[in-house]
Amino acid sequence: VNDFILRRMNTLNSQHLPPKLVQVVSCNLTEIQQNMYQHLVTSKDLQHVLDGKQVNCLSSIQMLMKLCNHPRLVAEEDSSAKHSGGGRRAASKKISYCDEEKSSAAPGADGVSKFLPYEASSGRGGMNTPVRPEWSGKMFVLYRLMREMRKPGNGNDKIVIISNYTQTLDLIGKMCRENS
Repeated sequence: VNDFILRRMNTLNSQHLPPKLVQVVSCNLTEIQQNMYQHLVTSKDLQHVLDGKQVNCLSSIQMLMKLCNHPRLVAEEDSSAKHSGGGRRAASKKISYCDEEKSSAAPGADGVSKFLPYEASSGRGGMNTPVRPEWSGKMFVLYRLMREMRKPGNGNDKIVIISNYTQTLDLIGKMCRENS
């Protein structure tokens, strides 16, 4: 699968591909995504953005866009899950050079990982856990589309997936490797 995963700019794609066929498919949020969305939009941090009290709202918008792609992309930004996860971490002492330790999570992302089902193999998530396309409306539609394309007799169609987030492409690549 790695031989077929390429990262190219849109201008390069347009030079080497036939004219694109655009079909708009509406994908509903899964229950996991809906619960995370409710948690995010009702968080104090996101309320500050919505009320105009915070100037930089780009990270909040990006977080909601990532949630639409797959809930695991937002759960990775949950700093509360990184510090309270199961398992021991050797040499996990953190040195802070400032008085206050700031969270690296996007505004409102703290606590979202609790909405993901527990994965018995390695806690809530991580590199060894499967992608779980059924957790995302978009990812599940893509998964089903790609499976249908690979059925015998459906021709030799190819698909180009474009995303603004390399994390999303990495997740799709992992899904492809898991379901080769």
